[in-house]
Amino acid sequence: MVPEGAAPFRRLDRASSSLFPWGEYGKQVLQRLSFTAGELSPWLSGRADLTPWRGASRLTNFLVTPFGGIRRRPGTRLVARAGGTEGMVRLVSFKYSTGVQFMLELGRGYVRYFKDGAPLLDTEGNVLETVSPWKSDVQVRNLRMQQLNDVIYCVEPETPPMTLSRHADDDWRLKPLEFFRHSLRKLPAQLREDRIPGVLFRGREQAGGDGG
Repeated sequence: MVPEGAAPFRRLDRASSSLFPWGEYGKQVLQRLSFTAGELSPWLSGRADLTPWRGASRLTNFLVTPFGGIRRRPGTRLVARAGGTEGMVRLVSFKYSTGVQFMLELGRGYVRYFKDGAPLLDTEGNVLETVSPWKSDVQVRNLRMQQLNDVIYCVEPETPPMTLSRHADDDWRLKPLEFFRHSLRKLPAQLREDRIPGVLFRGREQAGGDGG
């Protein structure tokens, strides 16, 4: 009810030209011209000191180019059926150089190798396959691999450390990682004074030790 003698209430509408002669508020469209930051964490939403316009909250089936734009990821095609009839399978990339690249298939108790979109074959024409000690899905999932030149160092909590080395495209060798103790007496005097840990393993890598 409107009191007698009082002016009636007027409806406030954004589109009312009498109240807002300029019409609706202007809209600003933010242009994303660069996605070099990739996917941004929601924790960055409150960072006013950063420039969040070079990324996205989520990118699905897109690849970020070095120039800042994005493009659709390439499709996939069926190269071969998995070697195992059951259990999980992992694909691990092996890149020695720009022209020497492989894809490794790891399953329950085996490793297979692919190059140029086709499986590698042995001397008898069969698919090249190496027997591995990782027999369960848990072991295949927990396996951690690090490549160094033509050698991949493989560690898994339930099995001994292994090395997978490439001697030729059709010659891959999986064997236990060899540890050996190097006496500090044979090292230079400067190294002996610094007490460098003395347990080393082949491959010019240091694994630590008590320095005895």
